[in-house]
Amino acid sequence: MDILHATQQYVNFDIDIQMMPWSRAYRNAQKHPNTFIFSIGKTDKRLTSFKWVSDFYTVQDAIYKQTARTDIDISNPDDIDRYNIALSRNDVSLDRLNIEHDYANVYLVTNQTTAVNMLQFGRVDLNYNNEIGFNEAVKNLGFNHADFTPAFIVSKISLGLATHKDTRIELFNQMQQAFDTIKENGEFNHVVAKWFPGSDTKKVNSSATASMDIPPNLN
Repeated sequence: MDILHATQQYVNFDIDIQMMPWSRAYRNAQKHPNTFIFSIGKTDKRLTSFKWVSDFYTVQDAIYKQTARTDIDISNPDDIDRYNIALSRNDVSLDRLNIEHDYANVYLVTNQTTAVNMLQFGRVDLNYNNEIGFNEAVKNLGFNHADFTPAFIVSKISLGLATHKDTRIELFNQMQQAFDTIKENGEFNHVVAKWFPGSDTKKVNSSATASMDIPPNLN
C-alpha cells in the first residue's frame, strides 16, 4: 500500500483504501466506477475489462506442488489436466491456463491463502500462483518454503493498478500522472526496493480496492 500512499500528495481527491479478499475486490472494481484495484495482474482479457493505470513490478507465475510429490510431472499446460488444482476465484490463472470455471479438477477458492493451505494438506495436487503471492501465503500460514517447489513455470506477468472502465477521466488522469511523478522523482523505486529486497518478498499480493472520494471541485 506504500505506493498508493506515495501518490496521495499528487492528486486532489482522497484515496480510501479498503482491504478485502481478492474475489470481492475484483467484483467491486468491475461493478463500481471510480474504484481502483491494486495489485492486479495484466492480461489481454483484463485490458478489455479495466482501464490500466500503471505497472509496478513483474513477477513469475508458476504451478506449485509439494516437493515430496515426485510423481507429479508437468512439461506443458496440458499435463495439468491429470491433477487437481486449487485456483483463486477471478484470478488470472483461469485466463493463463485457459481453464473454465466448471473444469472437473479445479477447486475455486476465495483467496490464495486457502489454496496454499489445501496444497499443504494434500487436498489438491497443484496451485497456480505468482512467486510473491505464493511465498507470502506460505509465510503467513507458517509453512516451510522447502516443502514446495514449482512444477511448471507458466509465464511472467506485470502487476499494477487498474480501474473500472467508466471511472471519471479526471480521476484516471490524476492517478496516472501521480504514478508517473513518483517514478520520475525516485519515490517509486524507493518503495519497490523496500518491497523487493532481492528475493525477499513483502505484502504485495494483498488485494485491495481504492475508492475515490470526489471533492467538490471535480463535480
